Amino acid sequence: MNDRADATQMLRFGPYGFLIFAALSIAGLVALGKWQPDRLAHKEAVIAQRQAMLVQPPVTLYKIKTTPPAWRRVRLRGQFLHDQFILVGPRSYHGMPHRRLVTPLRLAADEHVLIDRGWALYDRKTWG
Repeated sequence: MNDRADATQMLRFGPYGFLIFAALSIAGLVALGKWQPDRLAHKEAVIAQRQAMLVQPPVTLYKIKTTPPAWRRVRLRGQFLHDQFILVGPRSYHGMPHRRLVTPLRLAADEHVLIDRGWALYDRKTWG
């Protein structure tokens, strides 16, 4: 026998090779189909939890002994240090070049907190 005939024999899986491949493919697709509703239920639970945290009244930072839970609103009082802002990015937001504007806030106890103030349209003329 030549090398080509040996290679053909190695690639042959017999009459049930295609059926085994098809069965494994269908099982994989069914598993993916089951995964999607499970993922949806998980995402809806996460969204409900975050919405519940956002409707609670804000807490004052000094009344919190530890780090506040994620997605909990916090009330702060201080002075923004506008001359020390940070632009984080670049990112595209609705097809436009934007940066996240982060500004330090000086609290009464001479402590500082970084405040994410949202998206700012990035223009080289304005921002340098």
